[in-house]
Amino acid sequence: MNIGGYQKITLMDYPGKVAAICFVQGCQLRCPYCHNPDLVLTERFITEKECKNITKDFFSYLRKRRGMLDGIVFSGGEPLLQNDIQEVLYHLKIEGFSIKLDTNGLLPDRLESLIDNGLLDYVALDYKNNSLGWSKAAGIESTMKNQYLKWIKSLEILDNYFIPYELRTTVVKEIHSIEDLILMGKELKNLIKKSSPKWFLQTFEKNHDILCDYQNNNTILSPYSKEEMMVIKEILHQLIPEVELRS
Repeated sequence: MNIGGYQKITLMDYPGKVAAICFVQGCQLRCPYCHNPDLVLTERFITEKECKNITKDFFSYLRKRRGMLDGIVFSGGEPLLQNDIQEVLYHLKIEGFSIKLDTNGLLPDRLESLIDNGLLDYVALDYKNNSLGWSKAAGIESTMKNQYLKWIKSLEILDNYFIPYELRTTVVKEIHSIEDLILMGKELKNLIKKSSPKWFLQTFEKNHDILCDYQNNNTILSPYSKEEMMVIKEILHQLIPEVELRS
């Protein structure tokens, strides 16, 4: 597993759990607002030697904290790109850890395999944008339709398996117009048949370099105000009662 870094403890990222976070390298997307360019852009990856050392340190830390940590969050990057993820999760489950996966949803077959094998306890599924605005949010236009269909399949898997999950959208003013967000709500209402996941809207913030800073395209991104986000929530609440704001 190509681990680019980890956080020893979090009380915020896994609902109801004291958890550690593992950040893996690699992602299929190039979302301009991504806060983890070091995990997405291959030219910014740490060296293979550094990666091996961090991976060794992370699993050593977990062994020492067994019984004190409730769970582990696998984030990134895109964790499902890791070829050994099933084997890693299998051993962590044996050791008693609950597992939360953060995923962009573009590898539905691998997601379903992990669920079938009882290796996931909670999933956070990114909801980048509606079917018309997907490429603008994902940063890769040529495969937009194929990506969106794969994402729909992942959502259908989560809807059918009844595994606890949430949806999350990082809301960027230049990428998500009010009309875009309303269409997202309408599409989501039509896609979800059996479950009632929360849909978290996260306000975009730029506290450090983001991916578009390395793409030389002069992209300017900005957040909605708190007041604007409250209005957006109330509008979307009419379509998706489970919509919530997350800072």
